[in-house]
Amino acid sequence: ITAGHALAHRAFEQGIVIAESIAGLDPKPVLEETVPQVVFSFPEAACVGLTFDEAKLRDDIVDPKETAYPMLSNSRMLMSGEGGSMTIVSGAYTSDPETELVLGVHIVSPIASDLIAEAEQLVGNHVPLADAARLIHPHPTFSEALGEGLLKADGRPLHTR
Repeated sequence: ITAGHALAHRAFEQGIVIAESIAGLDPKPVLEETVPQVVFSFPEAACVGLTFDEAKLRDDIVDPKETAYPMLSNSRMLMSGEGGSMTIVSGAYTSDPETELVLGVHIVSPIASDLIAEAEQLVGNHVPLADAARLIHPHPTFSEALGEGLLKADGRPLHTR
């Protein structure tokens, strides 16, 4: 048992790390800021990574930004009659101030739990924002909302201002 959020998927991943360590492998540790958190309510709420306020307090992060994306800007969301919002936190580390990364994603929407896994990959793998915004999402899909939010964060908004 470790301190932190009591989440089944977090414990499962920690179990894999322990098993791989016992087997003599060299697993990556579970980084707390890359563990997705989900509230299964209606609408759902999900987040991974840093909040804007957390990013602003970090000495190793340069020029953090917060981008809001209204989920109704996504065509599939509009067709479903649902809504919600997404916030993308981006910024650069002082070790590489020219490369803006996806630092956090926060979603309130009926499908937030389905979108957060892709966001975890972006945060956990330190994907540059410009590269993340180039990922191709099928149209019309709910997942396209994350792609459009990333485009907006990268200064190239579609269907929103």
